[in-house]
Amino acid sequence: MRIGGINQTEMIARYQNTINASAPKAERAAAIHDSVELSEGAQQYAALVKQARAQLDQADAAEESRVQDIAARIHAGDYQVFAGAVADSILTGMNEGEQA
Repeated sequence: MRIGGINQTEMIARYQNTINASAPKAERAAAIHDSVELSEGAQQYAALVKQARAQLDQADAAEESRVQDIAARIHAGDYQVFAGAVADSILTGMNEGEQA
């Protein structure tokens, strides 16, 4: 006794043709419903990420404003750098780096 092979590709195509012929496209699309539910932890995480992004946007805007102000003062010739303040900042940064 010999059992012939089943052409799976052909069978799948027949099934799809049957489904496509039986229901109009609009009905098939309307019958599909996907949904996602986030756990409470995921919702809290998403809220924290949203809050962090908002804070970064605010910080970016404040920094951009500060940079524009400094650039305008440089172009006007009103911006002065105090060597002592720069040296203090460098030394403070070096001291903090050693403590870390």
